[in-house]
Amino acid sequence: MNRIAVCILSVAVAASGLCRPVLAQESVVLDEGRIVTLYVLDAMTSHLSFNDGKPGAIVQGHLTYNRDSQLSFGTYAEDSFTVGIQGGEDGAIVDIGDDAALKARYGYSETVGNVQGFASIHLESGQAVIVKNYQTKQFQPLKEFSELARERPDRNKAQVGIGHMYLIHIWNRRASSYYVKLKVLAYVPGQYVTIRWSRL
Repeated sequence: MNRIAVCILSVAVAASGLCRPVLAQESVVLDEGRIVTLYVLDAMTSHLSFNDGKPGAIVQGHLTYNRDSQLSFGTYAEDSFTVGIQGGEDGAIVDIGDDAALKARYGYSETVGNVQGFASIHLESGQAVIVKNYQTKQFQPLKEFSELARERPDRNKAQVGIGHMYLIHIWNRRASSYYVKLKVLAYVPGQYVTIRWSRL
């Protein structure tokens, strides 16, 4: 392929959006969640709001301030997620493993791409469940959900692992609370992590 053809192909692909990177300015809304990239070295995009999917920090008067942050990557602990980080809020996070671990633990059958486990996690009667039988649309309790309520050291921190999934609980002093699931899609230690996340 000559240089002209390569240039034309590159322009066409770029115009189509296929090569456009997912940046952390705002979560990209997709079916069953949002995708966002957090950058550890950037104060603006190392924090995320679970309320609107936008960066948790803003710049005003040439200074950086918290806007609305529930998740941080690499700020409080190296190559780790930290949750419940802003005043008046608290949080807990638990690593539930990758697709292979979940499939082995819960015994469900998978489809191409190993996508059913994460997609199936949702709340029923205030408890998290995961798929039991894909064909019959049956679900079963997600045992790790109870870990969010257990007092444990550094319960608001979890090491980032490629392909790993996490459950998060955020609550505040007004007794308001909600749950989030997220999955690590791409990860370079000390640089960035790309996640798919969704409030339950």
